[in-house]
Amino acid sequence: MHWSIVRPDERPAARTIRRVGGWFMLDGSLPFKSHISSFWVRETGIQDDELVNLGDLPRLNAAELGYTQLTDRGVAKIRDYQNLEYVFLWGTRITDRTIETLIQMPWLRLVNVSHTQITKDGFDTLCESLPNCLVSHTEFGTMFRDRGTPDSYSAWLEIGEPSDEPKRKRRLGS
Repeated sequence: MHWSIVRPDERPAARTIRRVGGWFMLDGSLPFKSHISSFWVRETGIQDDELVNLGDLPRLNAAELGYTQLTDRGVAKIRDYQNLEYVFLWGTRITDRTIETLIQMPWLRLVNVSHTQITKDGFDTLCESLPNCLVSHTEFGTMFRDRGTPDSYSAWLEIGEPSDEPKRKRRLGS
C-alpha cells in the first residue's frame, strides 16, 4: 500500500513505516479516508524516536515490532493506541520497565515478549495484570485466562470481542 492514499493525518506514520522497510494495512478501501489498522516493522531499522513520532493512529489494532532495536522508551508510545489489541515485542531490547506500559492497557488480547530482557517476575506481573490477554515468552511459557486448564487456549480463542468497558473508562480518564 502506497503511503499517498492514506488519510492525510496518518501519512507521516505511513511514510516512516515504509521508509524503514515495514508495511501497513488499512481498515477500509476508501482512498484518503481509511485508517492504518496494523503495521509490521519486524526486523527493520526503526528507532525509538521514529516509533514515538508516529503520531495518532486511532484505529491501530496490531503492531509487529519484533526483532528491532526498540527499547522501553520507544515502546512506551504504544500506550497511546487505545485500540491496539495485538503487540509483538519479541527480540526487542525491552526490560521490565515496559511491563508498566503494558499493564496500563487492559484491552490487550495478545502480547509476545519472547527473547527480551523481561524477567520471570516481570512476566508473572504482566500475566496477573492482564487476565484476558494471552501473554507469551519462549522461556517462561504462555499464560492466559484460566491458566493451566487443558482447554484454556480454546476458550481464549472463543471469547469473542472483549468488553469495551476498559476502553471507555480509559477514554473518559477513569
